[in-house]
Amino acid sequence: MIHVRRHTESGEMEIGADPEGLAALAAAVANAPTTIEVEAPERIWPYDEALTSVRVESSKSLVLIDHDESAAAMRITGSQESRKVLTENLVSFAREGKPGEHWHVEWFPDHFYLAEGGAPVVVAFSKIQYPEMRAQVITSLRSLSDPEHQRTRWGKVSDDEAYYGDLDLNVHVLYDDTTVLPDPVESVGSIITTDEVDVLEKLNSVLEPIVDELGDEPDAAYLAHPGWSAVVSAAADAVQVLERNG
Repeated sequence: MIHVRRHTESGEMEIGADPEGLAALAAAVANAPTTIEVEAPERIWPYDEALTSVRVESSKSLVLIDHDESAAAMRITGSQESRKVLTENLVSFAREGKPGEHWHVEWFPDHFYLAEGGAPVVVAFSKIQYPEMRAQVITSLRSLSDPEHQRTRWGKVSDDEAYYGDLDLNVHVLYDDTTVLPDPVESVGSIITTDEVDVLEKLNSVLEPIVDELGDEPDAAYLAHPGWSAVVSAAADAVQVLERNG
C-alpha cells in the first residue's frame, strides 16, 4: 500500500506506505525511468490533494522531488548515485520503521543527495497489525465522545436498528478486548500509532478514576458525574487523532 497526499499552500507532500509499498517505491527510485500508480488515501485531511502516481526520472543532478501538476503526480529526478542513497534510505525505513513513525526528506545547505528547490516530503510508516481491532477502538471512542448518543442510545434496543451499546461495552472494548487502555504504549504498532499515545493516555487519566469510583453503577450515574464532561472531551480529542490517521 502506498498513497501520496499534498498540501497546496506549503507544497509539502506525504508518502504513506506499508513495508511492501516502501519497497516498491525504493525499487522505482532505483530503476528510473518508471512510474508507479498509488492508491487513493482513506482521507486527505490534513492535506488537501491526493496524488495519483509517483514518476521517477534520471538526470545528472542531485535528487529533486517536486509536484507534476499536469499529471497529479510526485516527480523524483536525480542521478543514479544520488537516487541510490534515497533508495537505501527507503529500504532501511521499510525494514526498521515502526507504525506511526515518519521520516522527513528535506533539503538543507550542503545536503549530500538532495537538490535545493525540492518540495518538503514526509514518509510515514502506516502499517497497523490489527485494523479490525482499531476500528472497534474508534467506534467506542465515538460513543464516548457523543453525549446525545449516550443519552438516547445507551442501553436501548430498537427494532429498526441492529445496534446495542452502553458504557460497559465501550469500557470492555478499550480495557479488555483491545487493551489500548490503560497503557496505550503497549498497543503501538498492533492497533495504534505512536502519535496517538498521548491522547489515549489523557482519556485514561479521566476515565479510569470514574470507573474505579462508580464501578457497576448504572450509566446514568456516570453521565451525571462531575468529571464526565472531561471524559467526553478527551474521547473527542482521541477519536479526532485516530480518524485523521486512518
